[in-house]
Amino acid sequence: MARHRRAVRSPPGAREAGSRRRDILDYLDIGTTRLLATSTSDLTKVTGLTGLPGVRGQTYDRPEGDGAVEPANQFLTARVITIDGEVWGASVDAAWSSWNTVQSVLLGAVQTPVLLKFRRAGGTLDLQCTVRTASDAQVDLSADLYGPFLRYHVALRAADPYLYSQTTQSVSVGAPAAGTGMPLPIIFPIPFGSATGGTVAATNSGNAPAWPVLSVAGPAVNPVVGNATLGIFLYFDGLSLAAGDTLTITTNPAARAADVGGVSKLGNIRFLDSVWPYMTPGVSQTWQFYAAGGGTSGTTTLTVAWQDTYIS
Repeated sequence: MARHRRAVRSPPGAREAGSRRRDILDYLDIGTTRLLATSTSDLTKVTGLTGLPGVRGQTYDRPEGDGAVEPANQFLTARVITIDGEVWGASVDAAWSSWNTVQSVLLGAVQTPVLLKFRRAGGTLDLQCTVRTASDAQVDLSADLYGPFLRYHVALRAADPYLYSQTTQSVSVGAPAAGTGMPLPIIFPIPFGSATGGTVAATNSGNAPAWPVLSVAGPAVNPVVGNATLGIFLYFDGLSLAAGDTLTITTNPAARAADVGGVSKLGNIRFLDSVWPYMTPGVSQTWQFYAAGGGTSGTTTLTVAWQDTYIS
């Protein structure tokens, strides 16, 4: 007796599961490939995209007595994001083609980090993090699936556990100009005379610290720049910026740098007095700069650029 094949149709599981995911997320992209709510793909489960990742910090047993000695500092581990998805098509070949599209971006992310972008349903905040493929991509070829339809599971790792706004914000201000009185807050070394300008307000609207990129456009001699609200500054000694030069400072601990035209100036930082400045979340803070050795002009500026930063 001939066996009857089931009619090929769009898998109801994909539609139903996808609609549940869309109650939580509006979209989820890896690189330029959209995985959620397309005509040929959807997601059934996502974990690790929000919430605290693991916490690390070395704890020692007390040499004499019960319990342990808590670490002075604790830090977050990498964020691991797992994705269960499904792809399909109007034919078997089309389903395999849909899977190959997903597989290609996962393969590319083995060696080269890619952006994972998403938006929470009903919101306007577009977030992103940088991920690499962290596991094999397991594909379900079960015979009970409806028609040309594949399910897959994969894990991604975000070495930086924070989530960032997809929009970069920036504010700029000119160099301080002479005036009367003592500028506040007082910073050391104290620039003699008085000054106005050289300060600008910036707000990280996220819920985690943000590490901005600071750019000082010359001319300026021995620039000093930092978060005046927190009282933390970077002091550069023996550094003269000519007109047209720009000192670019990347404060993020994962890729800290200070360079002029691609030439590192980390050796010019007075590390004894310097602290890498950051932005605390949810409050307006004052960023300040001046040139300890003078030499500024109307073209001297400080630009603070950042992405609002979130932990979940």
